[in-house]
Amino acid sequence: MPIPDLETWRGRWTGEQVRYLGVRGVDIGDGYAEFVVEQPYGDERDSDPLLLDAAITYAVDIAAVASVGAHVDPVREQTNGTASLFLNFVAAPEGAIRVQARVTHWATFQALVEVTAHDATGALVAQGLSGYSLRPKPPADTNQLA
Repeated sequence: MPIPDLETWRGRWTGEQVRYLGVRGVDIGDGYAEFVVEQPYGDERDSDPLLLDAAITYAVDIAAVASVGAHVDPVREQTNGTASLFLNFVAAPEGAIRVQARVTHWATFQALVEVTAHDATGALVAQGLSGYSLRPKPPADTNQLA
């Protein structure tokens, strides 16, 4: 299972757009990923009602994809790049938001990921499911000419 080095993985989430959203990678493991959305921002972003929703949705999406990627057996399977996300916002957050994604079902053609977002008080602010399409890898010698 290709669980990346933690510091290298965290380094992937340091770009300008990710920093603007306040998102940072926290942890990754076999079928698991965690991100944090730093909140409040302490500037004009706090008055933008859509920015926090976008940041949480982004963190949920990349957490789901990262959790699947950290569980794929690269010898036997590959991600298909097709995902669906069903996300419900259930409460307004207070403080930083912790987003966790965990693979809950694994099959030949699909992974199912449960995603939760909790605020600094521990209250659930969003919950969702993401399906992620998988494909079996063909044998290595099928690409060779006879």
